Amino acid sequence: MYLRCSGTIKFFSPSVNNTVSSIVPHGYANLCAQHEGFILINSFNTKKLFIYSASTSTSGLNPDQSHKLSTVTSTTTSSQLKITPKNRSFHRLQRLAQEIVTLNTSLPLSENASVFICCEENHLCLLKALITGPPDTPYANGCFEFDIYTPPDYPNQPPLVEFCTTAKNTFRFNPNLYEDGKVCLSVLNTWHGSSEERWNPQTSSLLQVLVSIQSLIFVREPYFNEPGFECTMGTPKGIIVSYKYNARIRVATVRWAMINQLKDLPIGFEEVSRILSFFV
Repeated sequence: MYLRCSGTIKFFSPSVNNTVSSIVPHGYANLCAQHEGFILINSFNTKKLFIYSASTSTSGLNPDQSHKLSTVTSTTTSSQLKITPKNRSFHRLQRLAQEIVTLNTSLPLSENASVFICCEENHLCLLKALITGPPDTPYANGCFEFDIYTPPDYPNQPPLVEFCTTAKNTFRFNPNLYEDGKVCLSVLNTWHGSSEERWNPQTSSLLQVLVSIQSLIFVREPYFNEPGFECTMGTPKGIIVSYKYNARIRVATVRWAMINQLKDLPIGFEEVSRILSFFV
């Protein structure tokens, strides 16, 4: 397993007309800083990111490279987070190393469902996921972006997940996905559920979180994910309301999860469009 720790974490700032007038770290970066006690500084750096996927061949790679399926190098303006030794968590790093191996062999990659993971090579606690919408759902063919952060006491605590495809914080794609990026899911302990559904340090994993998002949130009739609404499922009123809800989701999916993603694909996922083209 290839692991390399360094003293920096890099966050990219989006450019406007290929220039960056100022560095304003995303709220997610601030959240990470609060948890880890980091110091934000600005600098120009070259960043290497790795895309993880289930079906890409790893033959010919040595053991230290077998998990790296695609390498993308980009130069851009970034914010760096200084890490102090006391904040490093060996247990978290050890668990993440094991989980990334599992993700490499278990993530879905097909015409029906795909999940792509990109992580900072210098700090595995920061990941970005691109999840495609399953067919026969209003999310079909859309690529939905999530930021994932594993806190210092991970896996005793669940990862923090933020939904990024929010139409600039103006559209709610699902009762479980809020405009502000909140992901409401029992396995993340952001929604009350039975003990079997909640995060378990021994049995729960990032793979479970990603698959749960794809299978439990990106569903055929997301309207009924709202608590209490399921009682109208199958009724004339429920059918009409669900149909209208899906129509809104489809339009937003085309605009924000398809067209906008093609125009501004997240850094590190440049190879995703090539991979998905095999299924078209």
